[in-house]
Amino acid sequence: MNTDIKKLMDKYYSGTTSLEEEKQLRNALFSEETKHNDICSKLIFNAFEEEKAVTAPFSAKTFSPLQDKPRKFRFYRKKWVYIASGIAACLLVVLGTFFYQYEQKNTAYVMINGVRINDEKLAIEYVNKQFSEISCNIDKGLESLRKVEENEKEIEEKIKLITEIYY
Repeated sequence: MNTDIKKLMDKYYSGTTSLEEEKQLRNALFSEETKHNDICSKLIFNAFEEEKAVTAPFSAKTFSPLQDKPRKFRFYRKKWVYIASGIAACLLVVLGTFFYQYEQKNTAYVMINGVRINDEKLAIEYVNKQFSEISCNIDKGLESLRKVEENEKEIEEKIKLITEIYY
């Protein structure tokens, strides 16, 4: 009978036993005097039996399906405040872009000494006058540079003459 128990144990651990074979194995382990090798198997089956006896601490209500209760309408102030503020923000964005585009249509102007000039010809004349003043100032600055360059050329010529004479 001991070899039958070993065969049944091998089949049990490989997962190929039927329910009847498992019952036979359980009865054989608990009825006969088990050897030292079969004590581990007996302990395993004892643990399985103890686990069967343990019940869950949860009640049947815990796993019962949810019941649909009709919801009562409640006025949620926070919700409506969020909705109203969102609508107000959207309106501000739309109105802001409308007025911004309206003001941008007439953009041809020049600011001169804090005065806004909308006349295009007058603005062009003023800009040309300013450019001519700037070019005059640049020419004056370049005149002094030209004088410096002329002086440098004279000095270089004198240095060449002195070097040719003495060396």
